[in-house]
Amino acid sequence: MPALIDTAIWLVPLAALGLMMFMTGAVAVRVVRREWGSVLGDMFFIAMAGFVAWGRAFSSEAFLALG
Repeated sequence: MPALIDTAIWLVPLAALGLMMFMTGAVAVRVVRREWGSVLGDMFFIAMAGFVAWGRAFSSEAFLALG
């Protein structure tokens, strides 16, 4: 959404990192409960959020937006 309205683009990587932290807690709970099948889905969400955080934080457009 921030890219569409061109405001607060710097919040996108922070939101993705927050989602990664949240999902890491979900993985910890699922491991304690021995819900192994759901751990893979949670790990997928962590990977996708990491992909977004990395791409938005270190893209050339992110550096141009700061200047």
